[in-house]
Amino acid sequence: AREDTSGVKDVHRRLRPDNVPKPPLRLVQLTLSSRLRPTLARRTQLYLLFASRLVQTMQRVAIGPLIVYVCEEMDCGFTSRGKLLSAYPLGYLSAQIAGGALADRVGPKLVILWASALGGLCTLASASAGSVDALCLAQALLGVTHGPLFPTSISFLTPWLPPTERALASTVLDLGITLATLFALPFSGVIATWLGWRGAFSLYAVLAFAFTAVWAVLARPLPESCSYCHADERAFLAKTVPVASQAARKAHPKPRARRAAAAPA
Repeated sequence: AREDTSGVKDVHRRLRPDNVPKPPLRLVQLTLSSRLRPTLARRTQLYLLFASRLVQTMQRVAIGPLIVYVCEEMDCGFTSRGKLLSAYPLGYLSAQIAGGALADRVGPKLVILWASALGGLCTLASASAGSVDALCLAQALLGVTHGPLFPTSISFLTPWLPPTERALASTVLDLGITLATLFALPFSGVIATWLGWRGAFSLYAVLAFAFTAVWAVLARPLPESCSYCHADERAFLAKTVPVASQAARKAHPKPRARRAAAAPA
């Protein structure tokens, strides 16, 4: 007797590619749109803060390798070296809490803008210092200007980060610190060999001023105020971070709303 294979053939026929049910067209469109969703605006804000951490860390760690050249010129002892190395952390500690509170009051973009510009001026003052005490003061003031940057950067990114991208953003910001340290520690001495320690500080000041200019042009505190934020990206952020966006709007109202609120009844 012949073996009945009709059932097997029927199964094979049902499993052929042309018989496999296709997903609805709407589902395919949604999947493709989620993969191709524009990310230019929020990536720009993230990479701007990466550059902020990069430049900030270069300015901070430069004093370590440059102190050898400073003490050769100023003939400073071990006590003076300790003062120079501790000046920045002292100023940094004194400004972190106040800087975060200031960002909540006037907005993170302005705080980062002024902190970066003033940090460049303090680094330039370090390059022109004529004594150990003057250099200590310049480094302490540099720490004061950098104190608000860490807490403010988190506040700035809040309206731009959906929950699925927060770990990546944190990694990118930490990478800026790591790369800056890897560059500034070995190469600051090389730069000082070519340009002197004052030239090295001046170079880091120029980097700070260049970042400040780019930040002033491209940084946007909210998707709604970003001219290069695609409509799809703005809609996506409104859905994924609605609470953060509403909090940011309340904290940083539009200038017209601020004037209306300040007007007497």
